[in-house]
This record gives sequence, structure tokens and C-alpha cells, in this order.
Amino acid sequence: MRHVGGRTQSKGREEAEAGETLIEILVTLILMGTAVIGILAGIASVLHLSDINSRRTHVGNTAQTFAEQIKQPVLDMVYKPCATVPVSPTAPATTTTYPPFSGTLPGSAGTYTARVTNVAYINVISASGGTNTWTSSCTPTAAGTDRGLQRLTIQVEVTIGGGTTTETLSVVKRDARCNVQYSSLYVNTNQGPC
Repeated sequence: MRHVGGRTQSKGREEAEAGETLIEILVTLILMGTAVIGILAGIASVLHLSDINSRRTHVGNTAQTFAEQIKQPVLDMVYKPCATVPVSPTAPATTTTYPPFSGTLPGSAGTYTARVTNVAYINVISASGGTNTWTSSCTPTAAGTDRGLQRLTIQVEVTIGGGTTTETLSVVKRDARCNVQYSSLYVNTNQGPC
């Protein structure tokens, strides 16, 4: 110890307070590292959610487009009495199946496939405003089996990058060749053109 100007100073203490110690530097690095890891995890989470949202938007838009196309009575989309589900997702349209669609999304963001996965036929048409029922069986030769209304289940898959998103929706397709009888009933008992 030495006296300087009436004060006592310790030589070791002065040198120890001259800068940062190793422990202070390590604590600072640990805190900064934790903050950087947290920020990077947040950025990765935002990017992942953005990717999911993009795929959901594309699959929703594609499903709506396919649903609108399949409801139109043109080309391969004409009403097909007692329609069936294609044997494979890529099978072309036949006289009893609706065609699948596939392609590239705008801007080459990814690919999509859209197809009919289930067909149900109106079974009971209620004139009194009750509940209509649907059946999954249809016999083309049975009078009244296909009454001119089908509930088609559509499945759309969108693949962007390494992820695939699937959406399913149902639409009702009407046989546009027949007229509606009795204002609220729709019957196509002979299953042929009206």
C-alpha cells in the first residue's frame, strides 16, 4: 500500500479495475448469443408461416377455379349420369368420369393437381322444404337413380418447394340438359337429354 495525497491505494486493485475481466466478457457473449439465436428463430418462424400461408392461398384459389370449371356444362365437364371416380389421379376423362387437372402455378411457384375423389347422387328431393339425402350408389339402368344432381368432392394438392398442402371441397353439379319441374323439384328419371 502507498499513500498518495492523503489516500491509501492498493496497487493490485487499481490494475484489476482497469478493464473487463474474462468473466464479464463471457457473460456478455452468452447474453448476445442468446439474443441473436432468439432473433434468428423468430425470422425462421416468420418465413415458415409465410410459406404455409402461400401454399394455403394457392390451394384455395386452385380449388375454387377447379370447382367453377367442373360446374360448367362444357367439353369434358358436361353432366355425366352415374359418374364414377377415376381409377387413378391422372386418368383422362371418360364418359363416366370427370377429368383431373394438373399444372404449374403462376410464376413457377409450384405445381398443383385437382381431381374428383367422390360422387354422391341426390336420393330424395323434398318438395316440402325438408332435408335432401344423398347416396353413393348409382345404377345407370334404374329409373330415377340419377335425378340430375350430383355432389362432387374435389381434392386439390399444391406442392411448393418441399411442402404439399391439400384442400377438399364439395360442389353440387346440375344436369343442365333438363328443366326444373314443379319449381322446387328436379328430376331426370330417364337419365338422358331432356
